[in-house]
Amino acid sequence: MVWIISNSPGEIYTWVHSIVEQIKSFSRQIRVVLLLVPCPFASGDEERVAQNRDLFDLVIPAREFFPFLFSTRRFYSKGGVVVFLGGDYWHPLLVAKKVRLPLIGYATKSSYWLKFFNYIMVPDKATGELLISSGIPKEKLEVIGNLLLSAIKFKYTSCYEFLKYFSVSYDNPKVGLIPGSRRTILVHSLPYLLAVAEKINSMQPEAEFFIPLSPLLKVEDLLKVFSVSNLERKTEWVDAKLYVDKKEGQFLLTPNNIKVRLFTEARYDVLQAMDLILTIPGTITAEAGALGVPMIVFYSLKITKDLPIGGLAGVLGRTPLLGNLLKSAVIFWKSKKKKFVSHPNIIAKKQIVPEIKVNYLAEELANPAVELLCHPERREKISLRLKRLFPLNNASQILANKILSIVNNA
Repeated sequence: MVWIISNSPGEIYTWVHSIVEQIKSFSRQIRVVLLLVPCPFASGDEERVAQNRDLFDLVIPAREFFPFLFSTRRFYSKGGVVVFLGGDYWHPLLVAKKVRLPLIGYATKSSYWLKFFNYIMVPDKATGELLISSGIPKEKLEVIGNLLLSAIKFKYTSCYEFLKYFSVSYDNPKVGLIPGSRRTILVHSLPYLLAVAEKINSMQPEAEFFIPLSPLLKVEDLLKVFSVSNLERKTEWVDAKLYVDKKEGQFLLTPNNIKVRLFTEARYDVLQAMDLILTIPGTITAEAGALGVPMIVFYSLKITKDLPIGGLAGVLGRTPLLGNLLKSAVIFWKSKKKKFVSHPNIIAKKQIVPEIKVNYLAEELANPAVELLCHPERREKISLRLKRLFPLNNASQILANKILSIVNNA
């Protein structure tokens, strides 16, 4: 039996699915359990989405994580393994102890708890050296490549075929808008990005706009954003209505008649076709980076009460009265300490893509976006740097082979 520990949308849709698909392709006889853990970065839909895929024999939701740990039921599975693919590093240690199985994890950063893992897979040599310098034995480590890239799959054979099928202009500038999947963020980022789209259109009327929806989102989730009260509106706000066209599919239409096409499928095809994407931080910055898509990453400290943070600070931040003040202080402190927020810049340890802290005024993001759209040579330079930073690999296959080896040799 394979016990997979994971937490939030990005990890499940990139790391987990690609690994389990590999395991099941080798052997349908191996039972795979997905155990979701409590996490401030979760959207709440992880259980539903996981169960929609015919990959797991059992999905244990995050609300049952601690009842599972403290239950009196005893587990023993000869030839099994616990696999860490997201969450806090202490989560899988408790599960491994409960089910009495070895533990393998994919680690992208250092942690005290990693020394208790049996096997540790890392994305690159630099991460391995970081873990070794923190006291992790070298023999526990193996470099396998970036798991994020294993999830990238295209529906269409070429970018041209995608553009032709959906009647998208090849010549006009194409701008992807990525508002995220968590409602607490979506309620701010979506109306703001629509305001940015209107501002871009006023400067570059030929630009076209697209939203490739996160697999965790439905179109209805976008529409709910526009029903919130005025008190919740903290950004430069633009409403929109949903329309359906036989030729162009579903799209949002703003008051100034700016059309934003919505895609619920072919997500990576959409991303690859973009000349530029405007996105919040997150897994998407690595996915777009692997495709070589130029991006501007925006973030704000204006809505700290709605930003998720992990660890003890995240727990205390949910307490009444002083919780929001504490959370704001921690986020402000972390923002001063953290140099970059996007995957490409964090990995490169220097700026590859622009990062902009906004106060949710449209011109803050629209002006640099138009600047990049007007300079294709700058976008090409960013694209080449991104592709070098995220070389394609077979990380999911390597990790799946390692998991099967542990299971079969137990």
